Amino acid sequence: MNIIFFIGLTLDIIAIILILINIIFSTNKKLTKNKNSNYAILIPARDESKVIRNTLKHIKIQNKDMSNVYVIIEDKNDPTYNIAKEFNANVYIRKKPVKHKKGYALDECLKDILKTKHYDLYFIIDADNILDKNFIKNMLKYWHKGYEVTTGFRNTLNSKNLVSSCSGLLFCLHNTILNKFRNINNLSVILCGSGFYIDGKIIEKLNGFPFYSLTEDFEFSLYMSEKNIKSYYAKDCIYYDEQPTSLKVSIKQRTRWLKGQIDAKKLTNNAIKKNINEAIVMISSVILFIGLALLLIGMATSLFTNIFKIILFILLELYLLLVIMTLYLYLCDWKKINIHGIKRLTSIIFNPLFLSTYLICYIKAIFTKNLEWGKIEHKGM
Repeated sequence: MNIIFFIGLTLDIIAIILILINIIFSTNKKLTKNKNSNYAILIPARDESKVIRNTLKHIKIQNKDMSNVYVIIEDKNDPTYNIAKEFNANVYIRKKPVKHKKGYALDECLKDILKTKHYDLYFIIDADNILDKNFIKNMLKYWHKGYEVTTGFRNTLNSKNLVSSCSGLLFCLHNTILNKFRNINNLSVILCGSGFYIDGKIIEKLNGFPFYSLTEDFEFSLYMSEKNIKSYYAKDCIYYDEQPTSLKVSIKQRTRWLKGQIDAKKLTNNAIKKNINEAIVMISSVILFIGLALLLIGMATSLFTNIFKIILFILLELYLLLVIMTLYLYLCDWKKINIHGIKRLTSIIFNPLFLSTYLICYIKAIFTKNLEWGKIEHKGM
């Protein structure tokens, strides 16, 4: 047997054993059941008049009294103001709108709320999010169980072309593979922009939401990991999100996410490394990846001697692996994923190529200095 193939196989076996040990000996999260459920819904909505009406309409279906909804804007002349008032929602106009990042908007609004009111939990919703009719009811079930933070299943609102379809699949990948695995291992989930709640005690302890990077959700996720906050990914809590239809816009969006994640890790002083379970998962994943790479190289060197053919073989194997992974996402959530017909087949074929553009995003995120928040135009459905 090829020595490289043998080493790769050995590493994969070690990685799988480590993962299984971690799953078997993981301790269940100790939850304290909550009784009340007085909640608020926060919606950062600067210049979102094209989409906010539909969002508020769907919230009102399951939240009749809209006095607990806070629409955050920066200027009273924003048309979003009048639309929010039509639904009897609270409109919070920022007093310090110089810094446009979402974290600043949430923090400023929450600080004002805490001066006069108490809520048991706070939902964070984006202005273009459409909530499933049972979203709030299902989310409250997890809060009553004792989870301090719960995030829902982020579905795609539009699948007009391959870019928007594959952009939507990114969140399925994030939840179905990453967060589902973290649930099993009792690890803190990684939040995904919006569609989650935070326990009121956490907000009161923080006196707001002091997370100001380009990816405030990821920064808060690292904080959850550091503080061992009990969190959960709930796949039965579905909400829909508008996706970019242009590859250029998608790359811009994902570059900002990656830049924010890099900055957030610096700010939180590598909090994830402090969690033993997460360290085991990270080490196992690295070993598994190296093992798979060596297996492929070992197989390739057994079949080919030409370097170009070896590289081509590895790329083909990687493409097929991503195709299988995309198919797995559909099989896991066949009825839920809002991509239908021929687009399902074409997205399975195209998704590996779409994911490969992350290389461009990483390069831009690393070498672009002072990358600022940029508005992604929402068209509305």
